[in-house]
Parts: sequence; structure tokens; C-alpha cells
Amino acid sequence: MHGEVIVALRRKMRAASTEVFPGFTDVFEIGTGSLATVYRAREIDTNRHVALKLLNVRDASPRALESFQRESIALGALSAHPNIVTLFRTFPVPDGRPVLVLELCSYAVSDRLRGGAQLPVPEAVSIAVKVAGALETAHRGQILHRDVKPQNILITEFGEPALADFGVAMLQSSTQTTAGLFDFTTLHAAPELLEGGATSAATDVYELASTLYQLIVGQSAFRSYDGESPASVILR
Repeated sequence: MHGEVIVALRRKMRAASTEVFPGFTDVFEIGTGSLATVYRAREIDTNRHVALKLLNVRDASPRALESFQRESIALGALSAHPNIVTLFRTFPVPDGRPVLVLELCSYAVSDRLRGGAQLPVPEAVSIAVKVAGALETAHRGQILHRDVKPQNILITEFGEPALADFGVAMLQSSTQTTAGLFDFTTLHAAPELLEGGATSAATDVYELASTLYQLIVGQSAFRSYDGESPASVILR
């Protein structure tokens, strides 16, 4: 009887997921943030497992929609790079919110750093070199990532690092400052990000170097001291 209930619940979940995400089944939540929720799913037509990134209802503001648009444009231009997460397509769910259909990766590099764990130096350097190549390609296309961190470096099913989450990306030619920018990570943010100033390719290089430090040492380069925030320490 217990088994029959579980089977029935799974059928209902699959039916519900197909209604919310037409063309997909076996949908399971794998992560959520302030802006979006990410689901693992199987595309029915191709039998391909993918990640579905759905804008949260509570964040369906013009600013959040702009972030999603930035990410889809950036990934659309850069997905061919082997070390940038692939964007397959976008579509709206029935209530109108946008969904990004992305390459499904195995885990984030940050998952291996829990509890102050470190990566072997050769592996950390290899990841950083490949992400540097991804950033170089983005910069050649006049795109700045602006949020490079361990959480945004995913490992594909083939064991390769892939840079993800271009939600705060922008064109290098833009005159926009970072004032009002949201959802970047203070621990790895370049000083110009924290000060609301203009960003450049050097912003991404700084963040990659900060990330490499954490991969090797097991903790971020700048931390809170005596109640002082990491941002204050970085700007000192």
C-alpha cells in the first residue's frame, strides 16, 4: 500500500511538472536562490537531461527580468566555448515567467570546498586556467561576467569546469556603473564592484584570482575581522 502511494505521488509530480514545464518530465528542484530556482529535468523529445532555470515569482520585477535577459544574451553568444555552460534555448512557462534550458552539470566547485576543504594545487590551477580561457572569450565578445566565484564554476559530466550564471554580466562598452547591482558575492568582489564604480576585464581577473586563492587555501582571501565586514577589509 505504501509503495502504491509513492508511485501515485510520483505520477502526480510528473503530471504537474509537465503542466508547468511543457515538453519536460521528471522535474526535481536542485537549487534555489533569491532570483531563480533551478530544476533537473528530462526533455521528452530528446530524452536529454537538462537544468531548467526559472525566475522566481517573488522576484519577477523589471530588474530581475533584465538579469535573465542579460544571462540569455551572454550565454547565447558564448555557449560554444567548452568551458562555459551551454544554453540550449529559452521559453516562457504558462504564467509568462522565462526559463533557461541549460546544460546539466554534476556539481559546483564550491561543493568541494565545504568545511574549509582545499583542492590539489594542480587541479585548482587547471580549473583556473580553463576558466581564464572562458573569460578571455567573453572579453573578446565585449562581455564581462562580474561574478566569478566557486559557486559559479560548475563541473560537467565529463569532468570539465564550466563558467555559469551570467545574470550580472554586461557589455564592456556600457557606461553603466555597478551602483544598484544585486546578487554578486562580496567575498570575491573586486573593489570597483563594491564601490559602485565602472568595471572592466580586470574585474573578472581579480575575481578569478580570488577564487583560485580559495581553491588552494580553502578559505577566501578576505574575511571579517573583529566585526568588520569583508567588503570593508577588501576596500582598506
